Amino acid sequence: MSTSSYRWALLSLCLTSTAQAGVLLEKVNYPGFVMPSYAINKSCTISDNGQLTMQYQLDGMSSKRTLPLQLTKARIKTKIAEAALGTINSENFAVDANTVSYRAYQKQADSPAKIVVLYEENGGSGEKKTNDSEAAVALRNFIDLNCGNELLQ
Repeated sequence: MSTSSYRWALLSLCLTSTAQAGVLLEKVNYPGFVMPSYAINKSCTISDNGQLTMQYQLDGMSSKRTLPLQLTKARIKTKIAEAALGTINSENFAVDANTVSYRAYQKQADSPAKIVVLYEENGGSGEKKTNDSEAAVALRNFIDLNCGNELLQ
């Protein structure tokens, strides 16, 4: 497995593992094919317990910052349910470009949370996914309001 393939596989693992940690909303930014000293990984999650967590990684260094939030959880969960009904449109995207992913997690009664794709530009797979729901756009904007449009760069 090439280094680039390994990085994309690791990213997929990281993206799928957060659903188990009580996360409601998340934004992940992963660089494309660049030198390690420029490969900045950024993630921001908003959890069900009202905690905003920002994580950064660069060339073996990492940092994590958490902030308390007061959330309107019922309204956020309603928007997630509406976004889950949206149609996901897919188109080609540049390969080896960066990956930006906006996701929501819909809690299920007796099963793992359902991943709701809000928007994704995936430089690993070369695919761009857009959720056509107005609720998906509102959730993306809410994520950017709290996480910063550039993840507080």
